Amino acid sequence: MPRLQIALLVAGVAVVGAASGFMASWMFGGVVSAAPAYLEANEFRLVDSSGAVRGSFGTDPDGTTRLVVSDEEGVPRLWSGVMPDGTAMINLNDDTGSPRVFVQVSGTGPLVAMRDSQNTGRIYLQVSEDEPLINLRDANNQGRIFIKVGEEGPAIWFNDDQGRTVFTQR
Repeated sequence: MPRLQIALLVAGVAVVGAASGFMASWMFGGVVSAAPAYLEANEFRLVDSSGAVRGSFGTDPDGTTRLVVSDEEGVPRLWSGVMPDGTAMINLNDDTGSPRVFVQVSGTGPLVAMRDSQNTGRIYLQVSEDEPLINLRDANNQGRIFIKVGEEGPAIWFNDDQGRTVFTQR
């Protein structure tokens, strides 16, 4: 192909490209940004190389905002969110998806709970009305040992399996 034909071809492609860009800009309202200022969705999903969902971030119909991270089997292992009433929560789940460590902060104060394999709360650490409390529970979810530091000073008390206080020390 002679040099003149190559030059004319290149010039023609440049003119057609410029004209196409001008027409697109005129038809579609101006310059298209390379990245939007924000991105909106009800849910974002994180998928692994096989396409399996390994995590999600979104809102639920009840108003809960949540972040879920799953293991290779698809079992949710971490759940974090803000409930409609403003309570912030984090659940760390075992390999069956059952919550084993639960952290919550609400209007009544912070709470950390640890659950056994039967999903029974066994240890509770909380601050209620600015007073720390440790509550150890039996397999029947009955509070058995309590340790508290309040305005009156430290206290410890033990309950029997019926919930009756059998020992108190202040």
